[in-house]
Amino acid sequence: RAQDLLYSIDDVRRLSDAQAQAQVPEQIRQEAAVWKQKILSGETNPAEDKEYGVFKAKMSAITELGETAKDLNYINYVDLGPLGEAIYQSGKGKRVYLVIDEIEKGREELMTGILDEIENLTFTVGETGTVVKGDKKNLRIVITTNTEDSDKIPPSFRRRSLYHFVDYPSRTDMAQIIDLNFSPVMELSSTSLLPG
Repeated sequence: RAQDLLYSIDDVRRLSDAQAQAQVPEQIRQEAAVWKQKILSGETNPAEDKEYGVFKAKMSAITELGETAKDLNYINYVDLGPLGEAIYQSGKGKRVYLVIDEIEKGREELMTGILDEIENLTFTVGETGTVVKGDKKNLRIVITTNTEDSDKIPPSFRRRSLYHFVDYPSRTDMAQIIDLNFSPVMELSSTSLLPG
């Protein structure tokens, strides 16, 4: 789905944190129940009882080490997808280039959904109500497709696109590409690697 390119919620991590929050050792639970009873019955004054101070320190350590105070708010579990991150960063004033390679391999619903998100450059994280806004002047989206498969792209998508056809590199261009990428490592001449 196009929304998956915007964001996802890490429910597994949130569930794990919720379970960690609930995990207090049984011995400490029993000790807490005893102290609660003593305090409610007036047997002890928590402000003056040194043993209670020791117990309270143990509880504080469990809270910190066991992540019992973990904030389970959904905002802490939002993972932005590539399109969502690009929209977010563009809205923060950063120049962003997003490449979507071979888009024709996706379903038509995905392409249409992406088109909607690109046109709006605004989305809401439903679980938190957070609105993320992008800035069109800071965002460039490059989509690649193979010429023979371009008919698989919906007409509505093609109408809103600028086309640039890239020919296969010539022998000279290919040699330059190889030199730029491998010249420090390779001893062979790049032209000897080319056919013909």
